[in-house]
Amino acid sequence: MPLVGTYTKPLVIDDYHPDISGGDISVREAIKDTVKVDLDSHEGQRVFQELNRNLKQTFPGIAIEKELGKGSFSTAYHISYMENGERVSQVLKLTSLNDAKQNEESNKLAKGRVGGEWLAFLQFDEHVLKTTHAIAYDHVKKEVVILDAGQIQEMIKNPQELNLTLFGTVSEYLEGAEELSKRVEREGQLSSSAIQEIGDQILQGVASIHAQSEGESHLIHRDLKAENILITPDNKVKIFDFGAARFVNQKEGGNHHPAGTLHCLAPELLKKPGSPVLHTSKVDVYSVGSILSLLATGTIQGGRNDLWEASKNNSHLLQRHVSKKESGVSDPVLRDFIIWLGDPDPEVRPTPQEAQEHEFFFTTQPSL
Repeated sequence: MPLVGTYTKPLVIDDYHPDISGGDISVREAIKDTVKVDLDSHEGQRVFQELNRNLKQTFPGIAIEKELGKGSFSTAYHISYMENGERVSQVLKLTSLNDAKQNEESNKLAKGRVGGEWLAFLQFDEHVLKTTHAIAYDHVKKEVVILDAGQIQEMIKNPQELNLTLFGTVSEYLEGAEELSKRVEREGQLSSSAIQEIGDQILQGVASIHAQSEGESHLIHRDLKAENILITPDNKVKIFDFGAARFVNQKEGGNHHPAGTLHCLAPELLKKPGSPVLHTSKVDVYSVGSILSLLATGTIQGGRNDLWEASKNNSHLLQRHVSKKESGVSDPVLRDFIIWLGDPDPEVRPTPQEAQEHEFFFTTQPSL
């Protein structure tokens, strides 16, 4: 989520009116273009007005400060509003309502289905991005609603009477933050001391995610990668993007289709292309090893073509994928650590807590 502004002054969200403007784009157009509602239709006007009204009621004095980034399906804005007499900053992320409806795996909250993005509202530690509010369409009441994290946590426990589609979130704003992948693109390989600091926080965040339970099942992220980790200028780390997250029984393993990014996928997920495979929390641990390898070398180890071939169940290339995970890492202790995290046998890989006890985190590392 690159912090690149496009507005020159705050845009105060007002009632529906075609002439509201400020900076480079009107608030009307910002919401219309992102949520993709047709303001010429009765339905579109109703959705727009409800969203507009609910944002004003929930966030008094709300203003769009700048656009932070635009993805394939969503746009993120730095917003501010009044709280306890002070103006506070948050991030408003809006997604096309139509696209959100098409992606039930991530966005639906209903009986028998809790989309991954809803799981971002559970209580985690400081190394997971705090998401405070959901913007959703209620298919039962046929209206736009804004829900806080406490309400959502109760709904997740008992979603029988619900039918909600998530198409927006409000989360904490981190001044100067960027995706970890952007840091690597700009600086190349990082020092072992920086990897110590960053890696320890990532593992703490992953442990916090895995601590969430539902009966015998525990939460796994399933899409850990440098693009889904924010880092501040002073190296504070926040994990985000729960679209692929699921609760999985750790004794039986969850039978799901593989999710995630190919160069961070655990090898057990590549053995049956196109078929559901058993998942455990160790798939997240493997992904952490891939992330640390990227930080240590500045490049994706294994090569994208090798990984694509590995996904076709070519055991030779799969082994090359595993063996290349640690190549190019000059620090021998770090190299040993990455090999452990990326072991092809999930039973050999450590838990996040066990990984934090590795000697890598207890050796003095020179800064570059």
